[in-house]
Amino acid sequence: MRSYPQDDEDKKEIERMNAYDWMIECLKMNPDYVYWGPYEDYMTDEKGQWSSRQIFETWGDFGPWELDELNEIVNFYFKVDREAENCKACGACGFNPETYKLSQNWYGFDGEPDWVYLDANLRYNNNAWQYHLTDIEVDALWEAGRLCYNFEEKPTPNQVNKWAKTGIGHDGINHHICLQARGEHLGIYGLCSHCEGEGSVYTEPEAKLGLVLWILHPRKGCSRGIHIKEITQEQLPEVIKYLQAAAERNAERFLKLK
Repeated sequence: MRSYPQDDEDKKEIERMNAYDWMIECLKMNPDYVYWGPYEDYMTDEKGQWSSRQIFETWGDFGPWELDELNEIVNFYFKVDREAENCKACGACGFNPETYKLSQNWYGFDGEPDWVYLDANLRYNNNAWQYHLTDIEVDALWEAGRLCYNFEEKPTPNQVNKWAKTGIGHDGINHHICLQARGEHLGIYGLCSHCEGEGSVYTEPEAKLGLVLWILHPRKGCSRGIHIKEITQEQLPEVIKYLQAAAERNAERFLKLK
């Protein structure tokens, strides 16, 4: 988690992660935009060059690096993590076996595809039940406000199916809504009892506070993402002091602007 929890889903995730309050409070210090870092966007290089990402287990492993004209921190965020692995019971899908099969069949993955060509560039798999919705699924989509941009009034299943075959079609949200509606109607809908629908299980007893830095090397014209995987509560004052020093260095470079 990279942002301070705002809604019930966020709070549920924090509770599940078994995170301490002081860790959650650190998220309040983050910049508004925190959706970058090692393994993301262009910070995926691992060739060992200066621009490659670097991962450190602890603050001590990081050093911390000295701040100078070769290492300038230009952005950061705290994150709360807890190591996890894919749930082996459900293959990380989060569903019970019956629901997972129904989900796969939405795309027609069960058996050979039955392609229907509308023209040279447009086709659909007639074995996929997303093109054969009934009133049950259409009612659910309409109540969720998922069809109002394509239809002025509630459409029939035939109208929705024709639209799905010839238009942009259903997205992942529609998939989930229809899956739940049909699954509940059939009496098979349910989540994996092992991971409770999360698709993963934790391998650590509690959460850790991590720190992600974006460090520039101006003389090389390079930058890199740094992930320090664990910051302890005792180290937090030192970390904040370090970030404050980086902020002061950034501000000083612009002081002569009038």
